[in-house]
Amino acid sequence: MQKMKNSTLVGILLLLQMAGGIYLNFSFLAIFKSDIFTVDVSNLTLALGGATLIALLLSFINVMVGSISAQKYYQRHPVLCLLLIMFAALGLISTGFEYGNLANYTAFISDIRLRGVQELSGTLEFIRLQIVSERNESHHLALFFSSLSLLFFYILLYRATQIARLILAFAIAACLLQLIALGNTFFQGQVIMAIQLPLVVTQLVMPIYFIVFGFRSKAESLPCPGGDTQAQDKVQGA
Repeated sequence: MQKMKNSTLVGILLLLQMAGGIYLNFSFLAIFKSDIFTVDVSNLTLALGGATLIALLLSFINVMVGSISAQKYYQRHPVLCLLLIMFAALGLISTGFEYGNLANYTAFISDIRLRGVQELSGTLEFIRLQIVSERNESHHLALFFSSLSLLFFYILLYRATQIARLILAFAIAACLLQLIALGNTFFQGQVIMAIQLPLVVTQLVMPIYFIVFGFRSKAESLPCPGGDTQAQDKVQGA
């Protein structure tokens, strides 16, 4: 029963992370794309605080998933579990830097409005673009680390569970494509949006799979010594 609860918890957490991430990036943060000369500064600072808390909580979900996975599989796959938790933690730290840069942008706008500037000079526009660039780079780095943690999560499941290999292979491939899409930004390119679609599908299908079917380690399906059927059923959680 406990094993099924763990898989259900992981599924719920991943669904919450996906829904929360969509809402945060495409709705909640929309105010930061407003005209800096007309946006309400008090609303901007309020949005900054709320967005920071939401983003940190969403990023912390990866750490929680890593901890649950380590609890189940650390003895058999310690390296994969450590890599999963390490990159999840790096994603959380990077998210902190990302929203630190967003706080700088909020402070920049507040200062501009306080000084009564009506049009940005070349120098001020350069500063604005630098702050925006730093925020975007830290955002992509946080997503990159998060995607790496997700990659090792699915590799761990591939090695340790009886989930269909084809499904997990698709999930692993989707994570790799996501890393390529984000990695392109490290070379001053744009995020390759087209190859991110498989990860969207994965992050919708896999959590539902975990909730409905759960996951069991390979050891749980092995027959018990002596052929004790009753003991075998107990180990499998039948």
